[in-house]
Amino acid sequence: MKEKINTHRVVTFLTREELDFLDKLEKDMMFSTGRHISRSQIIQDMAGLLTETQMDASGVKDDTELRSRIMQAIAKLVKEEQDKNRG
Repeated sequence: MKEKINTHRVVTFLTREELDFLDKLEKDMMFSTGRHISRSQIIQDMAGLLTETQMDASGVKDDTELRSRIMQAIAKLVKEEQDKNRG
């Protein structure tokens, strides 16, 4: 039996460009694989990926610094995955 995951609703505000990008991802997946993915699922998967980085946001002063830390954390995760696949 599959364990039920407790989820919570989050309200977010996105720009039109951000919303259009999520819609594009949705459509790309639908037309290339026939499978549907919701915007909510895309955001949930992004949060899951960020969780995997185990990033620390201590001392982050603003939005720009947060974005930089996120990019560094994801780059580190990608490098670790590539190293693991090499040997």
